Amino acid sequence: MIITHCKNLCKGDVLIDDRGKNGASEFEGEWIQFGSDRFPDWKSILGYLLPNGD
Repeated sequence: MIITHCKNLCKGDVLIDDRGKNGASEFEGEWIQFGSDRFPDWKSILGYLLPNGD
């Protein structure tokens, strides 16, 4: 886990953040917007990232 203000400088496959500010929407991997209609809570995010419950 990395906590930073400049999220677009991070390298990785997935970024979980609640806002597209501070570089989140420019992240090179997949941005999962926490609190959105598709991902309203951690259960929905884990179900997406770990669809088989692994």
